[in-house]
Amino acid sequence: MINYRPEVDGLRAVAIASVVLFHTGSPIFAGGYVGVDIFFVISGYLITSIMLKARNEGGFSYLDFYARRARRILPALFAMLALVSAACLLLLATNDLLSYGNVLAHTVVFTANIRLMGSMSYFHPDSQQNPLLHMWSLAVEEQFYILWPTLLLGVLALISARRAKALFVALAVCSLIVSEIYMVLRPEFAFYQLPSRGWELLAGALLAVGIAPPIRSNRIAEAVSFTGLALMIAPVIFYDKTTSFPGFAALPPVLGCAFVIWAETGRRTRSGSLLRLKPVVFLGLISYSLYLWHWPVFALTKYVMIREPTHAESALLVALAVLAGWASWRFVERPFRHRSAYGATSVAREQPQPRVFALPFTLPAYGAGAFAAVLVATGAYFQLSGGAKWRFPPDMIEKLDAAFLAPAMSCAKSSEIAPGLEKCETGRPDGSATNDVVLWGDSHARHYQALIAAVYGDTTTLHRPSCTPVGGVYLTFERRNADVVQCFEQKAAVLADLVLKRPRVVILAGRWGFAETATATRTLFERPDTRRSRDVFAEALRETVSKLTDTGIKVVLMAQVPEIRVPTSHCLGVYKHVFGWTDCYFVARDDYVAQFGWTNDLLRSIADNNPNVAVFWPAESLCEGDVCRPVRDGKHLYSDNNHLTAEGALSLVSAYRAALPAAFLPSPEPQPVESAWSASPMDAGSLAASTFQPEGGSR
Repeated sequence: MINYRPEVDGLRAVAIASVVLFHTGSPIFAGGYVGVDIFFVISGYLITSIMLKARNEGGFSYLDFYARRARRILPALFAMLALVSAACLLLLATNDLLSYGNVLAHTVVFTANIRLMGSMSYFHPDSQQNPLLHMWSLAVEEQFYILWPTLLLGVLALISARRAKALFVALAVCSLIVSEIYMVLRPEFAFYQLPSRGWELLAGALLAVGIAPPIRSNRIAEAVSFTGLALMIAPVIFYDKTTSFPGFAALPPVLGCAFVIWAETGRRTRSGSLLRLKPVVFLGLISYSLYLWHWPVFALTKYVMIREPTHAESALLVALAVLAGWASWRFVERPFRHRSAYGATSVAREQPQPRVFALPFTLPAYGAGAFAAVLVATGAYFQLSGGAKWRFPPDMIEKLDAAFLAPAMSCAKSSEIAPGLEKCETGRPDGSATNDVVLWGDSHARHYQALIAAVYGDTTTLHRPSCTPVGGVYLTFERRNADVVQCFEQKAAVLADLVLKRPRVVILAGRWGFAETATATRTLFERPDTRRSRDVFAEALRETVSKLTDTGIKVVLMAQVPEIRVPTSHCLGVYKHVFGWTDCYFVARDDYVAQFGWTNDLLRSIADNNPNVAVFWPAESLCEGDVCRPVRDGKHLYSDNNHLTAEGALSLVSAYRAALPAAFLPSPEPQPVESAWSASPMDAGSLAASTFQPEGGSR
């Protein structure tokens, strides 16, 4: 073991305090997520120091190394997972428990970062109720521990120490460049994956291999240590969720931690003395257990409360997390960490033998393997059982299952005219319908389809999930990927086809609320900037509407329905069954106005300035008085927290007919001549050809 350095535990305290305070939601610590980056530097430094010390003192043992890692990581982790899983079995609705089971299994095998990369972004509100969201960082560290020992020792065995240091520096620089590139191309990869986070661990490793010479001047050590503390603390205060992170933005906290470790090696500075204070060191000692427990405490509480905690409640949750972290450290982490890796329980060896690649045939090893298998099996059971449906009565399961069904569409003819882009026609099956009304949008176009078909009769619906009908702009909701690019190209093709064929009425429907948090850019490689996204989005929507109305098309903008505070399943599952009440199952009209104030103002302003545009406001019918409820007269109007059922859509027919001017409604008599839309329907071939030339040539 290397010599104990209390200031390193002090750095751990800075890291864990930053993370916990960030998760309280306090705007003062809006950048506290950088605490994870500080942890990475510390881990890289300590692990590399341990390996080099073992190598220099007679040989590195993989068995000793991984046994030590297992004693350090697994007991507290498994205890947390077991208790949190029990709590989730009690509290989570079926779909949420199913999702939890998937992440649980990945957590046990240290691939949670890979699993989470395919879901909502780390900062998305829906992610904040995932009790294992924080396990991505542990997975990154363990993946590093698997690769780094062989790479480090292999390189040192083959080339000189000087060349090895140069190689490791190059590797770290490459990882940093990968991180910055992927912040533009695929931000979720940059955030969650080892190739883009490895440079942070390597920053600590480089210190351990002696990349920086010892500081011989007390004055320089003081300056370096103070600068390091400032670089760590400043991002906690000045960064927030809109910061493009990690990439180059992660340099300050990473370099800050490295500076402090470097300055405190062989020196005792005044800044370092703060880190060596007993309360600070104690917080660092329990930091791992506290990290494990703090997020489940916050996430499950938010899940039950269905709101953000108040300042007083956050303080209470912090205290509860610290207590849980201390108990885990005192009664689980410490006893196992200091237990011998071999001892008298060994059943495979009676005489000492070389242990470089030996298998740890010990009872603790068997126990850890069995516990891991039980946890993986638990995660699999949660998935295979559909979220443990046996917890709920059969009639409630019917409602829960119905809550996840997409709104039914009554199509006389339907087809996928391009990957992900669906076309639904509600005219006569022989294709003789006029189809001079087109509904275009994302999944919200789909849930309005029953309403529009009931009003107009012969209609065409074009919809692609998560693809808001705003041309000429890349909209990134959680992450930028191939779907975002494909959506951009298909929107350009659909818009061009509408302008060419000129249906009488085009109805645009989208989850406009995404514009409040999404990033909008005109070009593919432009770095997303949420601070100007609203302006970009508003300009693009105005342009889209103008292109349609300039040809004489009437445009109806469908305002977004009120979003219920929680999904139907959540409320039916946790509150009705566990707690026996459903007060969570509504949204206040004032909250709706506050949530969609900007987007509603945008839709209103577009209609006010263009006589060929009208807006339909579904909230006027879905809300009664000050409250909007998704259940009326025993009928479920919502399929989840933001989509209507077919029944819910049909409940708006009278309101739609009464609200829109006559020019936007069906003609009193059928038109004698078919429109260009019907005469020359869009098909897969024409759309596929048009998508090769996206607007603006931005590819």
